[in-house]
Amino acid sequence: MIEVNVRTTNLNELLRKVGINFPYLGYAEAVGLPLPPYKQIQTQPYVFWYMYEDILAIIHYISKKQLTFKDILQTWHLKKVESIFNIKDMKPFYRFIKLLLTKMAKSLLRRIR
Repeated sequence: MIEVNVRTTNLNELLRKVGINFPYLGYAEAVGLPLPPYKQIQTQPYVFWYMYEDILAIIHYISKKQLTFKDILQTWHLKKVESIFNIKDMKPFYRFIKLLLTKMAKSLLRRIR
């Protein structure tokens, strides 16, 4: 039996958006197929958005005065590729929400005791 996990990295969606078929590249390398030549011809207008960590980082940078709210807003127009939330593949999002709620519940229980 062979298990196939198509989510090889958190960056899968970003790689797909910029035209890189990462699962195929891994397969081709594993079975010894020649890899297609690649030449970057343009910069892609996407940024990787991991909302949970990014919001915490934004709060930290603003509190330490390393960035201003204006600095953050200037980047908000960029096309974001979400690391967890994808309407076509909700399992990672549900798993993340479950882990986050569990973490919050444990923290609350520690404070109550």
